[in-house]
Amino acid sequence: MDDDFNCAGATAVLAGLFGAMNTLVDKPPIHDKAVVGRTLVELRKTVPKISLVMGLFERRPEEWLLERRERAVRQKGIDAARVEALIEKRARARARKDFQEADRVRNVLKALGVELTDKPLQTTWKVAT
Repeated sequence: MDDDFNCAGATAVLAGLFGAMNTLVDKPPIHDKAVVGRTLVELRKTVPKISLVMGLFERRPEEWLLERRERAVRQKGIDAARVEALIEKRARARARKDFQEADRVRNVLKALGVELTDKPLQTTWKVAT
């Protein structure tokens, strides 16, 4: 390449595409749903082309987040099996409506450097920052 690769410009283009897609979904400037739908399809085809050149969005977010968590677990010396066992223990306490025990287990996990996120069907965790 004779010129520098303009990462800032390419990132701005991607941000603009996401902004345009959000606008089309939330407040379409026209009322023709077919046109809006076709435009969204074309924009969704464009994003991967640009991001591929930049090395972005190569993996599913879930995979990337799990790898990031595993790296943080290794760095901080957290026993992932123990964390999973404590989360299961907390789930059983919550099922019994023993919220005092569930809170105690949450505090143990917090002291280990683990942050919980309760979702309707499961509890997920990450290493606290």
